[in-house]
Amino acid sequence: MRQALVEMRAVWRRLTTRSRKSARARLPAPPAGDLPIEQLVKIRADAAESYRADENGIEGESFWAEPLGADRYRLRNSAWYVYDLHFLDIVRAVPREPGHLPTIVSVVERSGHQTLRVLFDAATPEYEVRQTLLWLNDAAVSHEQAQGRFYALDARPEADFSAVCDELWRLEQAGKLHYETGSTD
Repeated sequence: MRQALVEMRAVWRRLTTRSRKSARARLPAPPAGDLPIEQLVKIRADAAESYRADENGIEGESFWAEPLGADRYRLRNSAWYVYDLHFLDIVRAVPREPGHLPTIVSVVERSGHQTLRVLFDAATPEYEVRQTLLWLNDAAVSHEQAQGRFYALDARPEADFSAVCDELWRLEQAGKLHYETGSTD
């Protein structure tokens, strides 16, 4: 299992970045919602310092966030690489140096959302990918697509997280996908 996760993360990195420079520069569009993009800002999370270091050299990632004042922000997209940050969590972030993005230093309040990451196998037919994503949507799990078949999943608080993980595990055992949770606990 550990080796499969290491391989999956290496594939994710190849799919989503061309270089570390482009990885830092690229940021997915903010999710549709009740806030216009003009009211969102970018903040950063460092994988190696604040969370579990990535075996494949990912140093961190940027997030769209809603500024709440007093160095607090509400995350407005799912985490692709760092752990223990979830959609709508409220975090504290401060710039390390003047002119730099604020960097997350702590989680102030958990939202109840949970993150999963899925990479569908290349041999899985597109209709099965769509069918799985529809099932997830019905199970209160939304998704953001990176590139190719790599998705970040957001399990809302009302989702049956255990049942979702059981189904993803079943699909992983059938060779349809690889998945991991976005939590270290």
